[in-house]
Amino acid sequence: MKNKLNTYENKLLVLMSITFGLVFVDRMALTYLSPYLIKDLGLNNAQLGMLVSGLSLTWAISGYISTSWAEKHNKKKLVFVGAVILFSLSSISSALATTFTILLITRLLMGLSEGPTLPLIQSFIAKESSKNRIGFNMGFLQSFGSTLFGFMLAPVLLVLLAEKFGWRSAFLIAGIPGIIMAFVNWKFLRKSTVENTQKSEDKSLSFKELLKYRNMRIGILISCCMMTWLNCNIAFLPKYFIEKQHITEGEIGAIMGLMGLSSLLS
Repeated sequence: MKNKLNTYENKLLVLMSITFGLVFVDRMALTYLSPYLIKDLGLNNAQLGMLVSGLSLTWAISGYISTSWAEKHNKKKLVFVGAVILFSLSSISSALATTFTILLITRLLMGLSEGPTLPLIQSFIAKESSKNRIGFNMGFLQSFGSTLFGFMLAPVLLVLLAEKFGWRSAFLIAGIPGIIMAFVNWKFLRKSTVENTQKSEDKSLSFKELLKYRNMRIGILISCCMMTWLNCNIAFLPKYFIEKQHITEGEIGAIMGLMGLSSLLS
């Protein structure tokens, strides 16, 4: 059993899950710290929504463009590690924001740098997964790391840090693990994982061809609805809890962490 667990596939899965989890810590930090930002920077509802949606927009654009470039030029490891470093630095730079405009710029840059992380991680996992485990590995990657770190631990720890040291310190600390993980990934990832070792005929489908599949059309529609709902909740739940449920800023972390725990268990 020990030898079966101590495989490169399992180590890669754990490492990629942690890395993707840290991506979500940095992405979600603004949500959990929003009560402090609203009070300190005087943000209104529109500005808060723009900070969340702006990151999502640049994330989507960057995820397509930068991943395509990395695949075409066989530079997936360089783009991936560079992205991890850049989104960590973007999180750290959020601590220096003194106005809404500066904070928005850091969030847009964070989206640009975070965009390629998940597609590249998925390509690494797909390449190294056993035939009977690719579904499990993808599910574990997508749900476990991001939920454990981004939705369960992050709200509790970040709010505790904000209460004790201030929200700027929380942003600074949130970015440090990503820089460490960038170094670990650079050392750990094998050449066979990140590079296309042999040229093959391009058999990829165009968007028009993909949309011919019924499940693809349904999946896109469901994802659009779900992500709209999720981003609205992400942006405004802490504000709602404070203003309508009269919960204190210090209690927000525990409540959002419980939501993460339920998600992790489900």
